[in-house]
Order: sequence, then structure tokens, then C-alpha cells
Amino acid sequence: MSDRIPSESITTGKNAEHPTYSDHTYVKCGNCGFICNTGRDRRGRDGSRAGDGYSRQSTQLASAISVGDTTITVDSTTGFDGSSTGSCTAFADVGYPNIKTTVTSASHGLSDEDIITISSTTSYNGTWKITDASSSTFSIFKKFVADDATGTWVKVESATVHGSGKTMTFKYTATGATTFTGCTSVVTAFAIDDYVKQDTVQGCAQCGCLRYEEI
Repeated sequence: MSDRIPSESITTGKNAEHPTYSDHTYVKCGNCGFICNTGRDRRGRDGSRAGDGYSRQSTQLASAISVGDTTITVDSTTGFDGSSTGSCTAFADVGYPNIKTTVTSASHGLSDEDIITISSTTSYNGTWKITDASSSTFSIFKKFVADDATGTWVKVESATVHGSGKTMTFKYTATGATTFTGCTSVVTAFAIDDYVKQDTVQGCAQCGCLRYEEI
């Protein structure tokens, strides 16, 4: 990621007589200039929590994309999250209320809320949001069927295309030097040179870069 984006405290001329949103709660994004009141604007446009204070990596489309494309070509994927993959070696019943299955995968590096696609199993192929992550296991919201004892998972990442007054978030499962592959959710066409930004950082309600905190 790039250097941390600075913020500037705004202390006068805003809400001098407001009982809730006092002047000292304003900060100005050093990237786009958006002025945020931390008492009421702590979430981005998509409802996410404040970001980590870094600007999001961006690139541009090297070729136009069409609805349904599974590969997106850009100038460079440097700085974007590359997907990870691992092996499933056991599946177990979580027990009551019998709506989850625990998957064993040594040193998987995943966290709760990560999304993965499981393949090469008899009973658990599909895309799942994980929970109950430990160092060597995690759970999926799938009723236990049997211990298939083998399988592969791939972490699903996402990025957002911006251009011509519209945006679209797509998911991908792998990156090359200039490509996102295994793409899904490509529901809008975009032109060459439109921008692609990573989705892992959310903050400023306008550009997504600023960590909102009282200064």
C-alpha cells in the first residue's frame, strides 16, 4: 500500500451551537478534501467501518470489459490482494444445531468473514463465508454430510471498477501480472482506462482512504 493519507482537524465555523456535533469532531481528508464529522459520518457509502488510513491501490483497465467476463485485464495488479489457496484434509460435524461443518486445513491463514470457494469434494463444493477460524480449522454454514477427507479451497477477493459515473464490485480468485481471473459479478460494461480500486480498505465516505478519528 501507499503512504498513509493525512487528515486535518477542522475546528471552526461548523456547528458552534450544535448540541451533538461539536466543532472538534470534524476532520478533513487529505486525499480528496472531503470534510467528515466523526459523530455522524463514521461509515463509508457501502456501510463499512472506518478504514486503516491508507489510500487504496488503483490501476486502469487495459481493455474494455463486458457483462459476464471472467478475466479482467489491467495495467498492473501490483498492490492488489492476491488470492490464497489451501487443502482440506477433514470435515467434521460441529454438533447442535447441526447447521455447520468444521473444515481442517493446516495453517490456512483465513479469518472469520472471509469468503472461499471449495472444490474437489463430494459434499461441500460451493462458495462459503467462513466462521470459527482457528490456526488449523474453520467452519462453513453447511450441514455436515460426511468426512470427504479431501478438497481444495480458494479465497475470493474483490475490487471495484469506477468510470462514467458508475461503479461495479467484482470478485476474483487469482491474479496475474496484469489480469484478474476467475471473475464473477461482472454485471456492467466498462471502457478501457476506467479505474479499478482494491476493496480491502474503507474509510472516507467519498474516496475510502481516511481513517476517521477525533484529532
